[in-house]
Amino acid sequence: RALAASLAVVTAAMATSRDFPGGLLPAAAFVVPPHPFGARAAAGEALGSEGGRGEYSYEPLPWALDVTVPEESIAEVMQRITGVDSFWRENEGSLGREVFRDRIKGLAGGAQLDDRAIDTIFNAFTGGTYWLTKRGDIAENIRGWRSASGAPNPGTVTGSVVGARLQVIGAWLFLNVFSSFAAYFIIFRPILCVNFGIDLLP
Repeated sequence: RALAASLAVVTAAMATSRDFPGGLLPAAAFVVPPHPFGARAAAGEALGSEGGRGEYSYEPLPWALDVTVPEESIAEVMQRITGVDSFWRENEGSLGREVFRDRIKGLAGGAQLDDRAIDTIFNAFTGGTYWLTKRGDIAENIRGWRSASGAPNPGTVTGSVVGARLQVIGAWLFLNVFSSFAAYFIIFRPILCVNFGIDLLP
């Protein structure tokens, strides 16, 4: 019975891995959470989205590994955000990534903003997750962006951006690498040792 169960699990895992390049599930398949405020809030999020979608598509791991976003592009995004009220309505409990992007672009007055820079600021707020939920903390962070001259300083968000990158990479490694080793040691290793005398990692 144990052998049959293990074979069933292996078969399912192989069938799943064939659907993705390299046999590993993409991080986006795991790290996109449901809306924290339920289906009604998610529906409102869709209605609140302004503007069309372009070619750009956010992917967590590629963003975390991309360190080529110019500071100037990040500063341009920061310049458009004068305060939390400029993009987040007071009666909204949370704000999604796509709505945030649309609203920041709406503040640009036709100027082209780097989508990667917008996601960088968003992830600086959220730590790499998909929803803004702590409005008060974000408002305080924004107030600390500007130097004495009034210009936004990208260096003020560097620590938050690095932390977000590490969290995204850590989540991807856990879901795609560490979990495989854990599955072997907890499930497959005892079955192989007991039934076949095989230990792949003695």
